[in-house]
Amino acid sequence: MNTQSRDIEAFAGYLACDGIRIEVGFEAPAGATTAEKDAAFLAELAQQAEINYLIVGKSTVPVASAKQAASVFSAADADRLLGLADQFLEDWKESDQERDGGLGPDLVERQAEFEAIRPLLVAAPEMFAALQAIFPGLELLPDGAFRLTVAHGGELREWARIVRGAGGRWTVEHNYSTEQFEVESLLDGLRLASNMRTNHNSDVA
Repeated sequence: MNTQSRDIEAFAGYLACDGIRIEVGFEAPAGATTAEKDAAFLAELAQQAEINYLIVGKSTVPVASAKQAASVFSAADADRLLGLADQFLEDWKESDQERDGGLGPDLVERQAEFEAIRPLLVAAPEMFAALQAIFPGLELLPDGAFRLTVAHGGELREWARIVRGAGGRWTVEHNYSTEQFEVESLLDGLRLASNMRTNHNSDVA
């Protein structure tokens, strides 16, 4: 059996703090880097020292909650999405024709559905821009909810969230109350949230 060996160097190190000197002997491989020697020194120090903690005070500091990033859906995004859908349907069409010589009923149904929603996708960026012009501070979140922001302390914070619920109804939630307000439509929710934000700004002015 072959036996391998390596050179080990012994060191005498010390830690000095506020006039107190603690000497620690440790070993490290020959040619060790400064970082490797520091690690070996601290490992030996941890074996010899008793570490404990004493609470000497307590304070409360404000912590900013993480703000969910808003989604951006531009005209270029809409064009790219429409292009992908068109390509998908075209590939499906070619596959059906090669296999069956015609279009399958599933493809015909999907084509009809896509043609029905295509105008909405085309208009979506401009429609959302129009909503933002009517309701300043409006953002669309990745989960499909809408958010209105309010200026506070020099920064924009979430004021209200308008969430689509079951049955096509919408719920308005805001930061200053646990109460939720159910409304019939997104537009009703935006109006309610905007009015509550206006009243809040008037109260704190």
